[in-house]
Amino acid sequence: MSNTNFSRKMAAYLAAQHELPAEKQDIIRFAIETLTVNIGNLILTLVIGGLLGVFKETLACIITVGAFRHTAGGAHSKSPWRCLVGTMVVFPSLGLLARKISIIQPGYAELLAMVVIIIGFISIILLAPVDTPAAPILSPFRRERLKVFAISTMVLVTVLIISLNKSTWNSASEIQMCLVLSTLWASFNLTKPGHSLWESIDALGFSRKKEVK
Repeated sequence: MSNTNFSRKMAAYLAAQHELPAEKQDIIRFAIETLTVNIGNLILTLVIGGLLGVFKETLACIITVGAFRHTAGGAHSKSPWRCLVGTMVVFPSLGLLARKISIIQPGYAELLAMVVIIIGFISIILLAPVDTPAAPILSPFRRERLKVFAISTMVLVTVLIISLNKSTWNSASEIQMCLVLSTLWASFNLTKPGHSLWESIDALGFSRKKEVK
C-alpha cells in the first residue's frame, strides 16, 4: 500500500486528536488508504461503465461479485492499485459482454445460465470459503458460517436469474446475463487457475518494480 501524504496527515491528525500511540497511526493510515482506494475504485469503475453505456450492468456485476467475495472469498491482487485497474477493466467488460450475450436466442441464454448455475454451486460447495495468506480463516466456526452464507448467496442469485428470465422489465435479459457472468467470474476466482492468474499479475507488477530499481 502506498504511503500518501494525505493518508499520513489524516492519520497523524486523528492519532493526535485521540492521543493514540505511534503504532496505531500506521493502522489508521492503512485503513484510510484502503477506504480511499476502494471508494475511488467503485466510482471510477462506474464512470467507465457509464461512458461505455453499461452503467447498470456494471453496477449489477459489482454487487454480485462483491456478494460472493464477502462470503465465498477467492483470489485477488495483493496490490490495491492493481486491483483497482483490474476492477475498472473486468466489470465494465462483463457488462458489455452481458449486453452482447443477452440478444442471442433465448434457448441458448437459458442453457448458459443453467450451466453457470451448476458451476457456481459445485465451486462453492467444494471450494468455498477460499481464504488468502493475508487474511486466513482461522476459526472452523467462521469457515462453516461463511460456507452457509456463500451457498445462501448462490441460492439468492439463482432465484434472481430465474425471476429475471420471466420478467417483462426492458433490461431484464441484460441484468440476468450480468448475474450469470459475474457468478462465472466469482467461481473462477475460487479455483487454482484463478489464483494463478492473479499471482501472475502480481508477479508481473513486482518484476517491473524490480527493473525500475
